[in-house]
Amino acid sequence: MKQNLGVNMVIYNELIKEAEKHFSKESLQLIKKAYIVAEDLHCGQKRKSGEPYIIHPLYVAYIILTEIKFYDIKVIIAAILHDSIEDTRITKEYLAKLFSEEIADLVEGVTNVSDSRMGSKKAQDQYDIQKVLFRVLKDFRIAIIKMADRLHNMRTLEYTKPEKQRNKAAETLSVYCPIALHLGANHINNELIDLSFKYLCASREEQILPASESNYETTKSLRSEYIENNQAKIENIEQELRELLRNNGLKGKVRGCAKSNFGIYQKLSEYRNISDIPNLISFEIETDSRDDCYKIAELIKRKYGTLEEYTKDYIAKPDPNGYQALHFSSKTCLESTCRFKVFSKSMGEVNKYGVVATYNHLLNPSIDTFQAKLRESNSFIRALDTNYNFSSNPFDYIEKTVRNLVKNTITVFDGTGKAHVLPNYSIVFDFVCDVTGGLSLDASGATVNSTLVNL
Repeated sequence: MKQNLGVNMVIYNELIKEAEKHFSKESLQLIKKAYIVAEDLHCGQKRKSGEPYIIHPLYVAYIILTEIKFYDIKVIIAAILHDSIEDTRITKEYLAKLFSEEIADLVEGVTNVSDSRMGSKKAQDQYDIQKVLFRVLKDFRIAIIKMADRLHNMRTLEYTKPEKQRNKAAETLSVYCPIALHLGANHINNELIDLSFKYLCASREEQILPASESNYETTKSLRSEYIENNQAKIENIEQELRELLRNNGLKGKVRGCAKSNFGIYQKLSEYRNISDIPNLISFEIETDSRDDCYKIAELIKRKYGTLEEYTKDYIAKPDPNGYQALHFSSKTCLESTCRFKVFSKSMGEVNKYGVVATYNHLLNPSIDTFQAKLRESNSFIRALDTNYNFSSNPFDYIEKTVRNLVKNTITVFDGTGKAHVLPNYSIVFDFVCDVTGGLSLDASGATVNSTLVNL
């Protein structure tokens, strides 16, 4: 076994070490078998970084275990094998013989279709996304593997050419970020957004995102500088909150955090200075129970006051993806308003891990049973189901099931003055598809607010 590991030993050993915490010896043997099969199939293949290709599927499995916190052995094995049908000589049928029909179905579910008859590369990509969504309708685990796959690819995107970086980032921002958001994987969504922002707005000359005073690097610098300059004040508020809880016999973890780079970038088009942005700093308070959430919220409101326009009770009325918390804003010693988020520990798990946490809380129900629950409670899965038989055009299906559910939108006017409402991170290609309803596009650029941009 050690002879086969070679340069992959570090990530392989880390994967096994983590898997030992969650799986039986029999399951660990299946992971080792999947590794041997995948290493043999990908033998000789390299990533753009020059590393052996097998490192990528191992990292995808590791992300699912350690960051998405999904402990389904079939998903871990499928993650290790997820590129095998697409990039090697093995078939779904042979995978089913080696492992199981269910694992083979998962691998096929994340396999891209390469068919030149579908037209341009962009059209093929749209068909591939539609295929994945069809599969997610039947098994949400397909989305878990795709999110981990895309996250690792985005983390290592620096090794690809600039054009591919921008294309992958645009697709991530317009498709995979909303999927992560709809399934409640908010930490994955936030990282994907910032990674996409990094490559879509690398410089003023190449930026794709809307014009602003700041590109990625300057926004990142502004954010870091603001946090550094206000660190003492942030820590002081954290301490005040801890004392407030302790003095009233309540327990809670307190954490201050800043708005993401992309969130700041968007707001800088509205506000002159970063310090003017409302709710730039949020304070999260995790407590023991639902009742304590309301008690803590009242204490904070009495201490700092409340701005009603930012007050939301997501506990009484959770978001469709399961998110629950009390949101409200107040004036503190910081220059602008601060947002407070109060939630219980169980709510916090769902807020961060989404449907995976919900699945774990149900003590591993059957996939069919859980999918039925998702059809009832999750607007994304419900939209996939509703539009399944009515959207033959891939772009139309993606638009209706993924993008139209995003809350934050922009209004774009075409040459006739007609308004088109799109998700706020749309790119030019999305606008053209909304106008034409099709996938064919011969243009090489566009003019947005009198500025020439690429698609």
